[in-house]
Amino acid sequence: MIALIALVMAGVLSAVLLPSLNHLAGKSFTLEALFRPAVVASMIAVGIGAGLVSGIYPAFYLASLNPVNVLRSSGNAQNSKSLFRKALTVFQFAISTVLIVVTLVIYNQVEFMKGTPMGFDREQIVVLPVQRLSLVPNYDAFKERILTNPAIVSVMLYQHVDR
Repeated sequence: MIALIALVMAGVLSAVLLPSLNHLAGKSFTLEALFRPAVVASMIAVGIGAGLVSGIYPAFYLASLNPVNVLRSSGNAQNSKSLFRKALTVFQFAISTVLIVVTLVIYNQVEFMKGTPMGFDREQIVVLPVQRLSLVPNYDAFKERILTNPAIVSVMLYQHVDR
């Protein structure tokens, strides 16, 4: 239940914070992409899977306890199970620390990219998408023809290769 509640809260936060993300990234992501049926189904599956996985250990641990022995013992017994719990706690803190550091690094990289000049004026760039590479054999003639216009400073051919 906690994982599903967290999933709903994540969806609400995503919807609320999407404009801020678009502003930060300089993109225009939409909620339609987030709430497509396949994406929603996979998010629900991950939420249910996380809930099941996080509930398996406590369920098996509690099921293995003998109530008579638990009530008789003082509860101070140290055993290998407490070592396992300690290891899980250390692992959780380590993952949290790594995620915080990675978040800070990504934030600093985004700030660096936003503040660093790219070496050209983005407003003065024209991109002509070519669906087929029929222009490639005639590129030199196309380039010479385009450069006859005095407002055009340079021309470049960029070939995107799908792999």
